[in-house]
Amino acid sequence: MAGNGRLEGELRHRLERMIADGVADGSLSVDDTPRATAEVLYDLWLGARHDREDPQPPGQLDRAMAVTRRILHV
Repeated sequence: MAGNGRLEGELRHRLERMIADGVADGSLSVDDTPRATAEVLYDLWLGARHDREDPQPPGQLDRAMAVTRRILHV
């Protein structure tokens, strides 16, 4: 379990860094801090992936992508 926690933390940190870099170069913008945005997006995609593994109607990943684009203003 500890390994999973470290991996999760690393993924969130990398996502935060990419968001911060995108804000800095003007390729995206966010309404919150890069850290808070990264946490929301990580959780969004984790949930979308989990739902995909269950027999759900298609479209969950498409909805996650649409929400991601809105959050990042791209």
